[in-house]
Amino acid sequence: MPSRMRRILYLAQCLLILLIFLLQPFYALWWLLLWPWLFFCFYQLLRQWQHPIKARLLLLSEKGELKWWQDELPAGQLSAESLVSQLGIWLRWRDTEQQTQQLWLYRDNLSEEHFRSLARVCQTAKWQQQADSVNRR
Repeated sequence: MPSRMRRILYLAQCLLILLIFLLQPFYALWWLLLWPWLFFCFYQLLRQWQHPIKARLLLLSEKGELKWWQDELPAGQLSAESLVSQLGIWLRWRDTEQQTQQLWLYRDNLSEEHFRSLARVCQTAKWQQQADSVNRR
């Protein structure tokens, strides 16, 4: 069952797509050309809506080393490019092959305590990178 935050975002996306088509003065020929795109967008959103949320377990050290337990996501080092917002955390990390990985974690998919802990580690990584760049100068 999708989380409440995911439902709100998917409904907002559907509404935006629908409003674009309802408020634009398209000619009949444009409707014939654009209806497959509209159908595809709604189909993709419906598939995401129905896709079950995969339970993941993240092991994260205070130094920013992360490892996914029983998941196909690669382990690695937390990046300072991770972003924290009111909706969730955009988690970015570099795996052992130095490839950038990313994952969006909705706030309501985590407990409040875990969300704050993860946000704190992300901010600490960002502050450490800024301090390192200042010290190198």
